[in-house]
Amino acid sequence: MVMIFVAGFAMLLLFFGFFIDYPEKVTGPISITARQAPVRLVANTSGKLHLLKGNNDLLKENETIAYLDNPARLADVLTIENYLQTNCADSLSNQPEIKNLPTNLVLGELSQPFYTFLNSLQKLAHYKDGKPYEKKLASAKSLLNSQKQLTAFNRKQMNTNIASLKIVGKNVHRDSVLFHSSTIAEADLERSAISYLGKVENNQTIEKEFANMQLQVNDTRGKLEMLELEQQEAEQKLRMDLYSSYNELANSIKKWRLAYTFPSPFEGKLEYLNFWRENDFITAGTALLSVIPSDNPLLGQVYLPSQGAGKVTIGQEVIIRLDNYPYMEYGSINGKVKMISALSNQTEAFAKKNDISTYMITIDLPDKLTTNYGTTLDFNYEIKGVADILTKKRKLIQRLFDNLKYIASKKTI
Repeated sequence: MVMIFVAGFAMLLLFFGFFIDYPEKVTGPISITARQAPVRLVANTSGKLHLLKGNNDLLKENETIAYLDNPARLADVLTIENYLQTNCADSLSNQPEIKNLPTNLVLGELSQPFYTFLNSLQKLAHYKDGKPYEKKLASAKSLLNSQKQLTAFNRKQMNTNIASLKIVGKNVHRDSVLFHSSTIAEADLERSAISYLGKVENNQTIEKEFANMQLQVNDTRGKLEMLELEQQEAEQKLRMDLYSSYNELANSIKKWRLAYTFPSPFEGKLEYLNFWRENDFITAGTALLSVIPSDNPLLGQVYLPSQGAGKVTIGQEVIIRLDNYPYMEYGSINGKVKMISALSNQTEAFAKKNDISTYMITIDLPDKLTTNYGTTLDFNYEIKGVADILTKKRKLIQRLFDNLKYIASKKTI
């Protein structure tokens, strides 16, 4: 009877061994966290607190949540900041825009850099409107063209006079021959000589005028080049002054914002870290609030000991049991291996003196924090637990025979 019972029990084990899954797994501690951690904002200056947003309000990136009392008016600073964001230095250097700048601003410590910037912008705008060098250059170019035309006329006049001088010279030579042959009187020869000398003198005058005009052309051309160089230097200085004052103002606003305001670093939800009230005095170093990022996917981070880590591959199933939520009551969370570090890292082992070699495994959570029981767990930005990475699907009977093989091999040795 006992033999029949044992045989029946063995048959049942074999039967269920073919149907019951008993996969191989490697286990490691896991931390479930968001891809982007919440950010705490700390007061960098002491002062009275002014609240602009309420607890749990949704925030946009760079939206001002609160600010500390200071000599500047927040709305005015934000207006100037928006102006700089709308108009970059390059666009302002090409087209100075002053009309959109408000007046009667209360800027406190930002007044000096703001009015330095405004002065640079106004100088550049007046320069572009007045166009002083364009007028000087136009006048110099007009003078140069007139001088070139007059020089060309003098050149033609000089050429004409040279041709006339040659003819008169021939007349003098002919009259000289006729005089020596007693054909004409000495007075006729003298008249020809006087006419020739007059032509020579006239030609010398024209050549002198031509040389003077050449000097004037060269002088005007040199002045024109100097004006063009002065124009470039003047424009460059005005632009550099604008760039310098623009950057100085932008940097001053950043420092002011860092000292007195609390802007949201990204889109998210506001959570105050105390029951703050309007006009509460805040001391420097006080943690005022935190911003919890929105649309922030969860992921699991496992430090897996190197022993057995070689069995882990991307895409393998992971069963996660959380410390704060008992497995038997809440169930487990399903995950997938998403990434495996290429190199190992030395991690301090719990209750051991020596460090152990571990690999970092990133786990994707397709169902987020919904367990296999259908329960959705609350997320507190870092939940710890244990991750079982299923490295190989096997049946119970296969694991039994593996154990028997291992025992037999040990006995053989």
